[in-house]
Amino acid sequence: MAAAIEPVSGYADEFAEFTFGRYRPFLSAPEPGQVTVGARVAGKPIGLALAAWRSDLAEARLFSLMVAPAYRRQAIGRSLLAACESLVADAGRARLHAFYSSLLPAAGPFAALLVVRGWNSPQACELRCCVPAGALADAIAGWPGVTGRMLANAGITIACWAERTAQDTAAIEKLSQPSSCPGSLSPQYWSGLFDEGTSLVLRAHGEIVGWILARLDPSGGADAAVPPTLFVPAAFIRRDLWRSGMLVAAYHAISRGHADRFGATAPVRFSTSSSYPGMMALTRRRIAPVALWIDDWMGSSKSLVSRIDGSTSSPVRLQA
Repeated sequence: MAAAIEPVSGYADEFAEFTFGRYRPFLSAPEPGQVTVGARVAGKPIGLALAAWRSDLAEARLFSLMVAPAYRRQAIGRSLLAACESLVADAGRARLHAFYSSLLPAAGPFAALLVVRGWNSPQACELRCCVPAGALADAIAGWPGVTGRMLANAGITIACWAERTAQDTAAIEKLSQPSSCPGSLSPQYWSGLFDEGTSLVLRAHGEIVGWILARLDPSGGADAAVPPTLFVPAAFIRRDLWRSGMLVAAYHAISRGHADRFGATAPVRFSTSSSYPGMMALTRRRIAPVALWIDDWMGSSKSLVSRIDGSTSSPVRLQA
């Protein structure tokens, strides 16, 4: 029996198994800026495509595309994606983006499907990794020149974010301006999403030159003895100090502190954008050998022609 591919309006909880847990609220509480396309066989849900967008942006994000294993290799995924693209274009969005983990079991087939549908060939846009805090601190301390040159540098001061002064706050705000700092690395961008008691400020000879923003994410398991993950969403240092080693010293400090507080096996999770190829190379070369996992976060996009006005626009990167 052929699958019926059609938009799903209103609540769509019956399709919950066909998207990731963090996106299921889109099905329980649908918003105007989203597209939900379901596939059914004899009325039974067997697949879903889910996309959404911010009202202030001209493009949308494909959050998930999934088909039940028994119905794969029947072009159902391709049909779901085609319908999703069409509806997103009809809503006036000029481009559709997709980001996905290289560790997903279906990462290869998904990439192939995107190419078949005319999307850009997927490229690595971010490198994510998770490392035991003790192993990370020990590894950094063992890198050439770190212990003698970086960690012992009297001109480097690393302090807790919560201990900053009013003068520090003004300096951070000034350094956070777009002319100095990418928007996605600024404290304002991550406001409310990092812990002041865990994050760090970096000083060179008393002057604030950067920061590491971090928060503690609970293990999520029933075992309270499982340590939380230290998640680092952003780390920034003034451009003229990129090769100074200060950021390396700060990563050592924050991982050492996490290990001392929660044990050597407590995980640290962070990511590096492809905009910083040197840091990505360092992560692969120096950190990957002690990591719990390392993941290339892939990105692809497709320009859409709106049937409303026939227009297209250049891409604007959405956060992964």
